[in-house]
Amino acid sequence: MKLETALLLIPPLNVQHFVAPIRARFAPASFPLVPAHITIMYPFVDIDKSREAVRILHEQCRSIRPFDVTLDRYGHFPNAIYMEPEDPEPILQLYRSIYKVFPDYLAYGGAFGGDLHPHLTVAELAEEMDPGTVPLPPIPTLRFSADRIYFYAGITDTECEGQIPFIPLSVIPLGDQDDPGPE
Repeated sequence: MKLETALLLIPPLNVQHFVAPIRARFAPASFPLVPAHITIMYPFVDIDKSREAVRILHEQCRSIRPFDVTLDRYGHFPNAIYMEPEDPEPILQLYRSIYKVFPDYLAYGGAFGGDLHPHLTVAELAEEMDPGTVPLPPIPTLRFSADRIYFYAGITDTECEGQIPFIPLSVIPLGDQDDPGPE
């Protein structure tokens, strides 16, 4: 059993409210473990390096201006259906800025290439499932301001008994604003 860390954009309640019933039905394994999110970096630093990482993130994120995110369509990978941002570029710029100071942490460990494909997963698919057969509700245009990132830690070991949710360890504001959460 190993604690892992992640950097996430956590959308506000209006987005969580829309996606919660979808995730509960079509992503039941991950639904109780972490709120709906857009991954910035996972896996991230070892837990014993988290205090120093948070310090560096606070400094780096001061120069990154908050930005708006609009989720307005579905997309899919072979094993997942997701909501896709209308303009992924601000999220990519955030990822690339953080990657400059943490070059050992490619998104998803580099499993899908060297860059990030910003998305919010709503359904996990078995290999034989056709994404077109998943009955999803029409997607409204959901907008929110990304003005902070969240540093989460949790256990992804599928062999441990029970489910252990990821928890927020720190909230890192974007831009030059006061810290909105615990550290």
